[in-house]
Amino acid sequence: MMTMTNHYLKAALAALMALALAASLLAQFAKPATAALTREALAWGNGPFGELGNGTTSVESPPVEVSNLGAVKAISAGCNHALALQEDGTVWAWGDNSHGQLGNGTSGNGSQGPDTFSNVPVKVSNLSGVKAISAGCEHNLALKADGTVWAWGRNDYGRLGNGTTDLASTPVEVSNLDGVKAISAGNTHSLALKEDGTVRAWGYNYYGQLGNATVSNYRKTPVVVKTASGATLGNVRSIAASSRHSLALKEDGTIRAWGDNSLGQLGNAAIVGTSATPVKVKTSSGAILGKVKSIATSGGCYHSLALKTDGTVRAWGHNGYGQLGDATVSNYRKTPVVVKTASGATLGGVRSIATNAYHSLALKEDGTVRAWGGNFDGQLGNAAIVGTSATPVKVKTSSGDALDNIRAIAAGTNFSLAIRQ
Repeated sequence: MMTMTNHYLKAALAALMALALAASLLAQFAKPATAALTREALAWGNGPFGELGNGTTSVESPPVEVSNLGAVKAISAGCNHALALQEDGTVWAWGDNSHGQLGNGTSGNGSQGPDTFSNVPVKVSNLSGVKAISAGCEHNLALKADGTVWAWGRNDYGRLGNGTTDLASTPVEVSNLDGVKAISAGNTHSLALKEDGTVRAWGYNYYGQLGNATVSNYRKTPVVVKTASGATLGNVRSIAASSRHSLALKEDGTIRAWGDNSLGQLGNAAIVGTSATPVKVKTSSGAILGKVKSIATSGGCYHSLALKTDGTVRAWGHNGYGQLGDATVSNYRKTPVVVKTASGATLGGVRSIATNAYHSLALKEDGTVRAWGGNFDGQLGNAAIVGTSATPVKVKTSSGDALDNIRAIAAGTNFSLAIRQ
């Protein structure tokens, strides 16, 4: 009798377990599929040439959504135009098109008028398989998955690198260049970082910003960046091209700079006309600035930023609008200074940095954004239109809350961009 009872109990238990498993499986299959996370582009600041991409030419602060874009992978801002790289490897552009910056086969041929810009994104023609983008002041670069570089827009001084000085309203391939892993477009020159850690440069070279030990008018095709000894600059991790100077972050966490130094852009404690080969960025004590994990500068810009491995930021160069963020507004700083909060504390917890002519941005680890410098066009995104802020302020939404869930930032001349997850 006891054996029979145990048999029935075991059978009943097995049946219950089977029902529970079936219910669990049914619940799993009944769950709706998780929606794919969307990544939208946001913009704020001044948009007289449609730089904000929201269908207007107005000033917007706080941020507004850029129209007609899908899942955005990367963004880049030029002087008066912007780019977005979508997940499908296509590139979209909006803003000023006076020199073919939008890459869709049209151009204002140097004029700026009501028909020479687009206030919503348009697709860049004949370009696919792109993995990185960089907007210069009036030209652009795109790095394809095959390691080739393509350029379009204004081409005086050979900034497109295709051996000509002819404007290109659709992308053209940069000559004699492959195996590239990073790109940076400046004002009138361009940089490319090769897989082997060496750097190529082309375009305007009046200030030695090509770093090939010469000061010449321009180069229409890429040249090798060299050290003062004549050796090829190597072991470079990332690059940044500005208005008249260039930066390279080395694998050891130190920075090299070359080109114009009239406003301390090279950060080496000297104010000299130019350096046509790379020099080391130093601290105010004369030590080499180290433990840097990323750098930022941009076309039209006379200052630079460095993000340290501890999440703090250093800045040097022009500071006429408080864009160095050290609580001062001065002519320039010839060595890096610490970016500070309004309370005087060091700004920390920073994930990435961006800058342009008059203002700077920092993306925090918590997904919020800080901005400082010139704010006469609302580019700081804090709902205020004031002259300057020499310390970081929070970028805010229309409700007054801190803008959050941000994964990337970019700075144009008088506007800013972000990608929100």
